[in-house]
Amino acid sequence: MEACVDSALNNSPAVASLRAKVQAAGYAYAKDRRGLLPALALSDQENYATYKPAAGFGDGTENIANGEFSMDLQKWIASPAALSRVDVRRNRLLLAQAQALLLHDVTLAYDKVMVLRRKAEERRQAASYIDGHIKDIRRLRSLGLDVELDLLRAGSQRTTLDLSAATQDADLQNSLAALRSLCGMRLQPRDFQPDPAWLASVTSDPGVPGSPLGPKLEDTLKGRLIDLDLDSARLATRGSGPIAAPEFRAGVNHAFQAMDPATPVDQIYASLTLNAFDWGQRAAEGHQRASELAAQRKDTEEQLRQLRLTADQLSVDIAAARKAYAISAALLHDANKGLQIAETYYRQGKIKETDLLSVFSDFLAAQDQQNTALQEILDKRVEWEALWAGVGP
Repeated sequence: MEACVDSALNNSPAVASLRAKVQAAGYAYAKDRRGLLPALALSDQENYATYKPAAGFGDGTENIANGEFSMDLQKWIASPAALSRVDVRRNRLLLAQAQALLLHDVTLAYDKVMVLRRKAEERRQAASYIDGHIKDIRRLRSLGLDVELDLLRAGSQRTTLDLSAATQDADLQNSLAALRSLCGMRLQPRDFQPDPAWLASVTSDPGVPGSPLGPKLEDTLKGRLIDLDLDSARLATRGSGPIAAPEFRAGVNHAFQAMDPATPVDQIYASLTLNAFDWGQRAAEGHQRASELAAQRKDTEEQLRQLRLTADQLSVDIAAARKAYAISAALLHDANKGLQIAETYYRQGKIKETDLLSVFSDFLAAQDQQNTALQEILDKRVEWEALWAGVGP
């Protein structure tokens, strides 16, 4: 199981794609952070006149040096870097969620193969049991006893078992194909042997991961992704007021014209640029963003309510599945005990072969009921673990 999961995580195109998106989001965040830096422009210019200046003037050269510092304050208020940081967190959570869902799919396929292998072993034992009785019936028939009805009943049970085997073998091959596709490994039915430790672990109470105080669904991967959408809407409202922040510029300019005798010119300037005519558009945009934020808050509340409802329903379903499995185990125990009593009666001549096979048929039905209850536990348990992905030690 661990080898299959590791192989699936290393070879999944979806996981590889999300890893690349995490890197791309990190580079976008770094780019947007650098966009907050102020702009600094420096220039130096030399001019030379091709004509000869008048007597008493310079040689016709001109030097202009300029330096300017500017900053867009709107970028600091509505920082794109903050949204980029949220995108980094979102992509990391999406990667973790994809890995959790991949684990979910691998576990489902693995558990199904294990159940089908368990059924195959039970079917092999049942076939051996029926074949043994068919030999006994044929021996009795060779002695001249009228056991044709018993032979027909045993043959019918054997045929039914073969039909069930064909269906289960197809299911096993399909489940193995799904597991091979997920894991990228060559897997054969013999690689999956019924394991009492596995059976004990999957039928136990899964509990709730996390601290003894109890985790919150908001801390799961799904909960945090829901909360990130609210963070994005909240950040989008920043800087969406009716008046945009001004652009600040400051600089120094030095000019020396040798064409005018020794007259340097120095200038220092500062300015704030404010667009005063877009207040109507910006006010409407601010109201739009505020309405979107209010809608997102309600969406978040609804999504978290649905998440809690899913958790409550899964908890009930798991408890019901575990109870059904316990009942089916008790029924199988009783059926096994009844089969042992019937075999004793058969050896003592108290019942006929058909009566024994009828009891054995009830035993097989009890086995099927237990396997069905086991599969229900496995399905609900994996859904439960996927729901709480991201929470725990």
